[in-house]
Amino acid sequence: MDKRKCWRTVVCFLVLMLFLTGCQKKESKKQTAKTKDAQVWRVGAGDMLQSMDSSNFFDQNSMQAVNNVMEGLYRYRGKNIEPAMATKIVEPDASGLKYTFKLRQNALWSNGDPVTADNFVFAWQRTVDPKTKAQYAYLYSGIKNADAIRKGRLKPTALGIKKVDDHTFTVELERKIPYFTALMTNTPFFPQNQKIVKKYGKAYGTTAAKTVYNGPFSLTKWNGMSNSWTLVKNSKYWNQKQVYLDRIEYVVVKDPNTALNLFSNHQLDDIILSGEIAKQKKSDPNFNSRELTRTMYLTFNQGKNSALKNESIRKALSLAIDRKQLTKDILGDGSFPVHVLVPLGLANNPATKNDFSKPIDQSTASYSTYNLAKAKELWEQGKKETGIDQVTWTMLGEDNDSNKKLMEYFQGQLEKLPGLKINLQAVPHKTRLQFGQNGQFDLMTSQVAADFPDPVAILNVQTTNNVYNFGHTSNSRYDQLIEKSNLESDPNKRFTQMSQALEILSQNQEVAPIYQLVEAHLTRRNLKGVTFSPNHLFNYVGANLNGK
Repeated sequence: MDKRKCWRTVVCFLVLMLFLTGCQKKESKKQTAKTKDAQVWRVGAGDMLQSMDSSNFFDQNSMQAVNNVMEGLYRYRGKNIEPAMATKIVEPDASGLKYTFKLRQNALWSNGDPVTADNFVFAWQRTVDPKTKAQYAYLYSGIKNADAIRKGRLKPTALGIKKVDDHTFTVELERKIPYFTALMTNTPFFPQNQKIVKKYGKAYGTTAAKTVYNGPFSLTKWNGMSNSWTLVKNSKYWNQKQVYLDRIEYVVVKDPNTALNLFSNHQLDDIILSGEIAKQKKSDPNFNSRELTRTMYLTFNQGKNSALKNESIRKALSLAIDRKQLTKDILGDGSFPVHVLVPLGLANNPATKNDFSKPIDQSTASYSTYNLAKAKELWEQGKKETGIDQVTWTMLGEDNDSNKKLMEYFQGQLEKLPGLKINLQAVPHKTRLQFGQNGQFDLMTSQVAADFPDPVAILNVQTTNNVYNFGHTSNSRYDQLIEKSNLESDPNKRFTQMSQALEILSQNQEVAPIYQLVEAHLTRRNLKGVTFSPNHLFNYVGANLNGK
């Protein structure tokens, strides 16, 4: 080849490369513009999803996801309850014991099947069936025959829910439930497509593909063990015109420094802060905090550790923890010390119009306000009463950064009691729940939140046979008061009974309330219209970016 031909070849090659590069840049700009125009919200999650089966999960991440992709009779918009699958908010009949629900005739599942009365009847019966082992089945108490079914005395078909026609069903109660409307917003009362549930059997809800959705979004990119998942707008949702976000992308981030880096690099739009980072970022314009009706407490395993049945031992452990130092110096996110399990601000006493928990929090503070000298005195008394001397106990908690620091703080505080050594066991959320259920701990860091804005939502958990009573606390007087409050129709008497029960729980330190959570976030300010419910769930219906 002569030199002129060679140069022509080189020039042609260079022109071609410049042309291709220009095309690539144009295409890249198109893709960037397309991504920019899309309504995409990216969230840092605290842990993996457990399940999409609304009968069979008990973690906050899964509850949030189910609330995003499925829908029950009603939906919270902030503190207000609005109709969802139901056409209106239903009042009971004259007896106060029967409700008749009409369903939207344009409501569909993501596979195109209609949402029918049969879906609700099937889901409710499946949830109360003891074979399902639903963690939240106790919420059905008060619905006709629910308790008898859960105890195996009646068949699930005896539950007080009956189909009238394809889009109508009735619910009968055994007693008036003052919080019934709020209860119907909860995920354990969501419908289920029986065709899909039966098709996949035990695998139902274990992956995105083995579930169908009737809510504002559909779940994708989740194989049951994923550290990330994506919600996409559900084109079959009855209210899809009010769903402006195209996608919500979740990524599990347990380290706060990593979360901050992802937020700073615009890879996440909402992250949770704790500790030093929370303190440092309080002046950031994206900083915001939410006071939750959620209490962090220590669970004492009274079922397998006989020493923890001793009241002096439990009080000693509680008094050895400096709650003020913990919330101010270790957490730094605005969380504050409490002395009762029922969160402040959850409900007002109908007789006094004042906060239900505040008077008891003040009157029982002496049982759990930091006092190391008193703690050591009670510890020595408890050791004599139980015959223990040198003991090593395991504290169970989760493996995220904030919980690890919390456990390390507890370890340092409690080991000031002579003869006590604490071993820490930090595990993933799902494992902690399994170990908790199996009693594989001595002490456990726990949280409790109200599923509806009523004190009994918290108090129920510590009754003797509740599935969430991992510490196996058992007090007959406490159980009697909660049972009476569940049957009481007079609001004033009912709140008095619940107050007496909370005093017993606090005075005996059956569990040790430590602090009420305030969740600190960095959140980009361009998302408008998202609301936050009393049961700590985000509602993204109506949420949009940049006012679109």
